[in-house]
Amino acid sequence: MISGEPIWSDDESAEKGLRDLNFSMCGREDLTLHIEELRAKGEQQCNKVWAKGKIAYRCRTCQLNDSSAICVDCFQAGDHRNHDYVMYHSESGGCCDCGDKDAWKISGFCNIHGSLQVQMCTLADELVDKTHEAVRCVLRELSIWIVIQKKTIGPMHEHHETMTLKYLQWSQQVCSVDVLRNIVCEDVIRNFVQRWDESPNLTSPLELLLDTLPSMSQRVIEAETTLFLQLLYKSEFKHDFSEVLKDKYEKIVIPAVNDEVPNYDYVDTNLDRVMVQLFNVPDITNKLIEDHNLLECFTTVFCDVISRCTKGDPSIVDVEHGAIKRKVYLRPQGDLRLILNTNVAVNMLRNQADLFKKILETLTHLQWMNPYIQGQDVKIENAWTLSIQLEMNSMAIVFQLVSRCYQHSDDLVKKKTLILAADYTLKALRDYLGKARLRYTGSLAPDSQTSSLHIPLHRTLTAVLAKLILLNWDEHNGSFFPALNFTYTEEEVMSLIWQPLRICVWMAQIRAQMWNAISGEFSRLELIYRGSFWHDQSMDMDLLLLQFGTVARENMEQKIFVQMAECFELKEMVCSFLLDVKNPRLPSSKISLLQDFMRLVLLIVRGRRHTGVDDGECLRYDVVQWLCVRNQTYSQLCHALSAVPTDHHELAAILADVAIYHEPKISDRGHYELKAECWKEFDPLFGNYYLNELEEAQERAVSVGKQHQYWRIRAPSPAKQPYDRLSNLLHTMACHQFLINVLKYVSILVSEDSTVTDGEALGVIALQLMAVVVSDLENDPWSRGLKRSEQSLTEPQSSFPSNDISLNTYLRPCLKSDTTVCWTRGNSHLPSIHDLLLKLQKSKGSPRLVDSIKHVLDLLSIHCKNADEAETSGSQVPSTNLQVVSLAAEDEQWVRNEEQKKRDRQKAILDQFAVRQKAFLEQQLEEDDVVNALEDAEGKGQTSEETTVGSKASIVPSVDAVGNSSRVEGTSMAMETSYSHDGYECVLCKSMRDPDNSPAGWIALVQQYSLPSLVLSRGEVVDNFEDVEALVNRPSPRGLDTLEDQESKQLTTVMYDTDVYGVGSIDRQAPEHVQCCGHQMHLSCFQDYYNSLVRRHSSETGYPGKGLVDLGRCEFLCPTCRRLANVILPHVDTTILERQESQESRDFQAALKSITNSITFFTSQTLRVRSNSAIFKEDTTSCQVVWEVLALNIVHCELVTREEGPLKVDGASSSSSSSSSTVQPKDQQTWGGPSAHWIALQELGKLAMFINIARHTEKGQWRVNLRKAMKYFSKNPLLETIIPASDTNELEKDGLGKKKETAERVPLVKSIQQSDMASPSKPEMKSEGGGETNVSQLPTMLMANFWTQETRGSSSKVDVQEDVKDKEHPTDWISDICDNEIFAADPFKLLVVLLITYSGQPKPSVILLMVKFAYVIAVAQASRALWQLRMEAGGSQNLSSSIQMACLPFLRRAALLVQIITGKDLDGLWDGPAGQKVMDAAYLVTELHLPDPASTLNFGASDGRAYSFEMRLEHLQWGQRSPKLYKVPEKVVLHSLPRVYQELLAKYIHGKEQCTSCKQLPKEPAICLICGDLLCYSQELCGKQGNKNRTCHAKNDSEESGDGICIFFLLRSTQLVLIRGNRVFTGLSIYLDHHGEEDLYLRRSQLLYLNDVRMNEVRRLWLTAGFDYDSYILHHSRQRGLRKSFGYSR
Repeated sequence: MISGEPIWSDDESAEKGLRDLNFSMCGREDLTLHIEELRAKGEQQCNKVWAKGKIAYRCRTCQLNDSSAICVDCFQAGDHRNHDYVMYHSESGGCCDCGDKDAWKISGFCNIHGSLQVQMCTLADELVDKTHEAVRCVLRELSIWIVIQKKTIGPMHEHHETMTLKYLQWSQQVCSVDVLRNIVCEDVIRNFVQRWDESPNLTSPLELLLDTLPSMSQRVIEAETTLFLQLLYKSEFKHDFSEVLKDKYEKIVIPAVNDEVPNYDYVDTNLDRVMVQLFNVPDITNKLIEDHNLLECFTTVFCDVISRCTKGDPSIVDVEHGAIKRKVYLRPQGDLRLILNTNVAVNMLRNQADLFKKILETLTHLQWMNPYIQGQDVKIENAWTLSIQLEMNSMAIVFQLVSRCYQHSDDLVKKKTLILAADYTLKALRDYLGKARLRYTGSLAPDSQTSSLHIPLHRTLTAVLAKLILLNWDEHNGSFFPALNFTYTEEEVMSLIWQPLRICVWMAQIRAQMWNAISGEFSRLELIYRGSFWHDQSMDMDLLLLQFGTVARENMEQKIFVQMAECFELKEMVCSFLLDVKNPRLPSSKISLLQDFMRLVLLIVRGRRHTGVDDGECLRYDVVQWLCVRNQTYSQLCHALSAVPTDHHELAAILADVAIYHEPKISDRGHYELKAECWKEFDPLFGNYYLNELEEAQERAVSVGKQHQYWRIRAPSPAKQPYDRLSNLLHTMACHQFLINVLKYVSILVSEDSTVTDGEALGVIALQLMAVVVSDLENDPWSRGLKRSEQSLTEPQSSFPSNDISLNTYLRPCLKSDTTVCWTRGNSHLPSIHDLLLKLQKSKGSPRLVDSIKHVLDLLSIHCKNADEAETSGSQVPSTNLQVVSLAAEDEQWVRNEEQKKRDRQKAILDQFAVRQKAFLEQQLEEDDVVNALEDAEGKGQTSEETTVGSKASIVPSVDAVGNSSRVEGTSMAMETSYSHDGYECVLCKSMRDPDNSPAGWIALVQQYSLPSLVLSRGEVVDNFEDVEALVNRPSPRGLDTLEDQESKQLTTVMYDTDVYGVGSIDRQAPEHVQCCGHQMHLSCFQDYYNSLVRRHSSETGYPGKGLVDLGRCEFLCPTCRRLANVILPHVDTTILERQESQESRDFQAALKSITNSITFFTSQTLRVRSNSAIFKEDTTSCQVVWEVLALNIVHCELVTREEGPLKVDGASSSSSSSSSTVQPKDQQTWGGPSAHWIALQELGKLAMFINIARHTEKGQWRVNLRKAMKYFSKNPLLETIIPASDTNELEKDGLGKKKETAERVPLVKSIQQSDMASPSKPEMKSEGGGETNVSQLPTMLMANFWTQETRGSSSKVDVQEDVKDKEHPTDWISDICDNEIFAADPFKLLVVLLITYSGQPKPSVILLMVKFAYVIAVAQASRALWQLRMEAGGSQNLSSSIQMACLPFLRRAALLVQIITGKDLDGLWDGPAGQKVMDAAYLVTELHLPDPASTLNFGASDGRAYSFEMRLEHLQWGQRSPKLYKVPEKVVLHSLPRVYQELLAKYIHGKEQCTSCKQLPKEPAICLICGDLLCYSQELCGKQGNKNRTCHAKNDSEESGDGICIFFLLRSTQLVLIRGNRVFTGLSIYLDHHGEEDLYLRRSQLLYLNDVRMNEVRRLWLTAGFDYDSYILHHSRQRGLRKSFGYSR
């Protein structure tokens, strides 16, 4: 019994009632288990339904129609890897078609739904009735609540929605399996419930759901749609659904016209999902259309919607109507297109012609809609957009209908249906044009000033004509015209072409700026009309109609030409000879109209699109023209070609024929370049060019294509009938009359300098028109129906007496009376066309015009009948030819002279610019100096005279040779003797020697970079000897391995697992990485330059690097290459080093004094970068800083040069906007690595050796402490050589181990507190730390103590602690070694300390002895670690080779150090692969003159006796811990990503991976490419938890650390985010499609592949600290504020 009240009125009772129903259905209250049991028996088809925005797949290899798709699970369970598939984000939702034989190939089924053993699951007989009863009960309750929800508006509405959703969700759950779905499909149709409108008649639940759908809430609409989709999996249900839908369709759509459906947009979106599923099988679709007449339903509703939006008489669509703005018409339009397959289209035209006529009638409502009247101040706003969209979407029905008819397999059916379509359209056009003539009293138009873009009825005819010409019409002599029922009169033909012609005139007027009131908006209309967005449906169709009108009736060419000229307001130029052409000041608008008129004529005659030419040839023509404009990416080409989807296979074949593909680079996408041999196909009259594109194409045609005469064109071959008569338009007296009048204008324009450019442009296109006319004589136009029109020359007439251009060219007008003109071959004071050509040929400054004339005259001479005919006509062809040749030679010489003059003028301009630039720079520097001096004078109370003396005051402090701090005031501290600069010039003053003898230095960037510690963090402890043997016995030499082998290779190194001895391994320190751009600058020039930057910043004016550099950190851009820098690395003259023996010499002392100031700035800035604080150690000397920086940079260089690959040479790429340094150190050829780093290494090496010469009082104490720490070697004579005791005797007398204080020594670096900016005279800025900084002290602002990083824990993984602020041990290498056991020291650090403590410049032999001593420590540590492993293994293996391999990192670093400070390359013999000798331990041991490991351990015995290997190891003093062997990756790589991007997206997005930090699903997921963690990007949640994951390889806060390097891959957009401290770069994508292009957010649904070039470049920049150094990334970065969370506001 049916009741109007619900059985269960609240949630609790409903839940209980549903549990009872579940129990009755399956014997349990949990329906899920019952459904799982049924599904486990097998499902023939996947039932998954997804909502809007979810991921799905289309596979063109497996799908049977365009709308087929499968879910992610079925895709991954199938075999589609090598198929043509795409992943896409569903715009409206959908259903999985896996298992549906009508929508998906059986071979493409997944392994679940593709099983042949799946059988239809059935219910037990006793459960069928119970299930029916339960379903009917739920459907009854659902219907009641839907009725209640529709009627009730108020507080209870939310409760009603909840109850409705509860029953809908239960129904969806039941429908998830086939056997239960069948029951629901039956009951939702055959069960009856109460209607919502209280009618006594009952209705089915399905009818009720569709009836009330528009009035439901969004959540209910979504749930109902999902239920419909599940039910539509049953093919039989589609018929029932279609029957109901047909009756309800109009009630759903039509009320939306009057905005009576509140949620119509949401209803429309969900109906999209239903319609796609309903019509996804062609056979079933045809049956549905036939049985339920859906074609009539959709067509009628579409036409009804459009007709309801019209107004006026005649009824034209009002684009301001609300339904047009809301695009209500798209619902029936989309559904109609969905069912318009081939059979339906043919059936419509043959059996349901009334529907096609109804569509044509509807299109008449769009004719001339949204018109504009010239002179009226109209507001375009969005009206033009709405009208264009309306026509495009309406015409899409027509284009699809015509295309489907053309695709029919039967040629006869094709012809009949297309002829029917043409006849119906011609009749509709005749009726439309007839009514228009009646309305406007027989005139062609109501007002020539009224314009509109919209003539869809005309374009329907051309759409049909474009297909008719492609068919075979042999039965009609190759022409389709006889098959047409074309009975138009000449007047009707003129009416037919008037509106498309008016549109062309309107576009020309817009280009001529004749609609100036709102020209900007109208210019956009013109661009859209000609652009790819619409031209194939607008301009191309209009041009075809003009071509059709030209040949529609025979012998109408003269009338057509005159009519066209009249529309362009040029009628007088085609009807008579102009006698009073005297004023050269033609309006620019008229010149523009003249050019556009001639272009239109040429397009009509030369255009071959839609005139019988194969589509492939047209596509090739378009591709060539667009590649002439610029090199194009694939997507740019597709966008330029047409808005209609391109045949990608055909386009790919054409591109392979005409273009060269360039692989993508770091900043460039993959693109195509036109082949050289294809430039001859360039057409300057291509109709789709914008003005700027035409100019670019013309320029490239000369510069790239070498087409120096690209303007020369000829007539094309005749088109297919009936368009073979198009060229007859040019063989008319009107055309020839127009030519002579235009040439008269040109002759006057080119005679004036002010108008010569306009005259040349006008003349060239006029001569192109004439060249086509003349060259078409070769095609014999008289055989194509053209009649010769010749009249008597003696009779007065306004135009030429003939239509033969070869005769008319030589006829001169003769004035009979004031108003009468006749033509003669004889003399006349008025010129002929030929006379005008000869006159114009003498023009100067118009080379294109002169060459065009020569081209036309050559064509004329070729087509002269014979010499006798030429004499009869009085043309005197032979003499003319001679004259042409001589004039051409003269003109060519003139062109060469003009080009030379042009080059001379350019050179003079450049020279003048260089002089002005130099003067400006000098003036700028002088002004900066005066301003700086005035500021100092104000602060100190100086007089103007005193200020003048001190105008060169420096902001950089100076330190003398012994460390005393001072300031350079004026010229008082200038050097008396200058020193050589090795031939480099300053980038500012452009001189090698500064007038003040200021030292020169390299423009450099110092940044903290902890890559070595990252490598250690990826290492593991070697805990068995088998691993040692595997590491030693590598399978193949480097350079021959595969990429996978190289990435898996590992090296061994030795260190202590816990830093109980202080700092420990040098790798655990974050080095101050230094690199130089290769340019130099004087220190005084830098002071002036930096001061100017500070002043500009304070005055808020622009300066180089504004927004990129942080002046608070002394950052600036190199004035030449625009690379980032923050320090001047002192340049040391090598000749001074050679004279170190005579330290008292004047040159040496002057050089030392000069370079001290530069060294101070470099060391202070280096310490500032190192500590990132305002506090530092006072006992740090410049000698320590320079040697430590050199050592740390060697460690970095050794690490990044371990592999062979992109880092072996400079990573030069297109990403760098500046040129790389021309300096190529020879060391780079041996080791590899970037040149910028090698320049810095070489200069640091020279600086370290130079600074060692200076006397340091503390060195004696250092040596005393070192000798104490080396008591094991106290009896070894080597110790006296590397640590001489002669300088320490005096200190030892004062107390061993105690530092002697002297009054002479002042610390090189003092603690400088940050000062508040209280003085208004000093500029202020925020430092990165947030405090105020006095910028006048910036170069000397030094930061905090450098604290070491420690490792913690005893696990096999090296645990590198990230937080470095809270350490207790300062980094003092000398104290670290002296205060601890010598065998616990890092061998390379020990080597550097030996060099630091050495007085003077050590000789190469002494350096090698130091290396030997450090090698003893390295061998001892390696031996101990290996011996322990061997003892644990119980073996007696030889350890020699293993020890050498464990010492390889030290050997490489020692070899680098020796090579850098001595300048001598490794020159030993090497038989292995080139460049690989530096990875061979045995080779390095030989080159460094080191002993084998066994003898090395016996070296240094205190008792002079030789011990066994094991005894020696036991004898060594190891302290508290023993060293351990570690294996570290040889090749440092970023996180490995899958080859195909879609796999990554499916894993993380579809797999719902959680953020490793906050354990939530990230809204914008990002993968850290350094550690591989999935994190939330731009999300506060991660800022509250797990903040350390942000900079997994560096320090915690990237805002506070110069080492804050983060590389994130944004999963959804495929872009990289590079964060370096306060700079962020976003935009680079590492996944590209097959054509090397990005597809952000999968907008184009392309299959994306990991691009190795970009990935390797990112890795190279990461390893070489190049993110801030690479100019492309730097200049495309932006600064960010301090971030309290992981994300930042984008």
